[in-house]
Amino acid sequence: MRASCGVYARLGRYFSDADELADAAVMTRPTLSRVLKGQREFTRQEKAAITGALLVKVEKGNGKDLNKAELLTQDFDKQFKVKELNL
Repeated sequence: MRASCGVYARLGRYFSDADELADAAVMTRPTLSRVLKGQREFTRQEKAAITGALLVKVEKGNGKDLNKAELLTQDFDKQFKVKELNL
């Protein structure tokens, strides 16, 4: 089962659950919950930590369709954030 990632739904493809994503972002589960509900944004540092975790997945061959160059050059929100969250 993949993580349910709300506003950042595209991140759910790469993390097994919200705990794994929170660990990757180096944040608490309640804080992650607020981000995924759209009540708070990821900080620059949290985005960098998640990108780093995704790069490790790419290096290990677990990154599915992730591209290392795109991870390093494209805007995090444009890659992973959905425009509207239908709750």
